[in-house]
Amino acid sequence: MEQKRKGTETVPLAVAQDQTSNWRTYINSISQNPIYGFYLPLASLQQAAALTEGGVRMYIGLSDDLSTYDAFVVAVDADGNDILTLNGESTIYDSAAACPACCGNPSPLNHPHKPKPKP
Repeated sequence: MEQKRKGTETVPLAVAQDQTSNWRTYINSISQNPIYGFYLPLASLQQAAALTEGGVRMYIGLSDDLSTYDAFVVAVDADGNDILTLNGESTIYDSAAACPACCGNPSPLNHPHKPKPKP
């Protein structure tokens, strides 16, 4: 089980660059319609975060015809459980846009790069 993070840690650009490059290499090898990331509107994150003191979680979805990816943002309570409804209403936010299609300008995290050799 991955250790919970406090949410205040950052990683060096080189680490993020290597890991996103590893992801692109992997996903390109198994998918003809790969995704590299998601644009998440700040409003979705703020609305989900306003429901809890815990945090938020993002789930990745795939359409039935396997052609469209999606990301769903949910609030997570202090015990690590999803908050999916409140007063009988859904609290699952769906306003993400997949990259490619919504990648912005090329950056070290969304553009091809050769990772460092592993020791």
